[in-house]
Amino acid sequence: MIVIPYMIGDVVAKANTVLLPKLQAAKPNIVGINYQYGPFLEVCATIMQNTKNDGTSAKKYPLVCLVLPITENSDGKVVGIDQNTPITLIIATISNPTDKSAARYAKNFIPILYPIVDEILEQFDNDSRFLFESKDLINHTKTDYPYWGGAPDAKDAQKANPFGDWCDAIELKINLKINTSNCQ
Repeated sequence: MIVIPYMIGDVVAKANTVLLPKLQAAKPNIVGINYQYGPFLEVCATIMQNTKNDGTSAKKYPLVCLVLPITENSDGKVVGIDQNTPITLIIATISNPTDKSAARYAKNFIPILYPIVDEILEQFDNDSRFLFESKDLINHTKTDYPYWGGAPDAKDAQKANPFGDWCDAIELKINLKINTSNCQ
């Protein structure tokens, strides 16, 4: 059975194991990568609820969010392979609303967000449930979002801060090729 949110959760957990010491060196209060999946507004509500419960960002960020829904496509040409199953991941970390882009790259993108993206791609390549020739050939699109949701002077804070926090983020869209014969 293919359960893509669980499969992606496995990939993120492996990335977390590899990266945690490096992430903690960049920001000592990081306790691990927080993986969430669901419709975007549901994940936003969950993250905001976590803020009310514990009041800290240490457990919330860095965040990897698998945005649902997911459409699985099979071209019917090769048995045991689902072709072109697109997914969207949002990788986010807490940021300072007054930082300029250069500081955001130095504090968040280079030491935290880029390594997470790179390790997630590496773990997809290492996982036999996915079919990729190499990490460098994974069909994906990466978009950097400093001031994710808008600049710090945005008029509507809820739209500017969908998680209730100022974040820098990367949107990673990946076209998965799933080896269904390895998804037991």
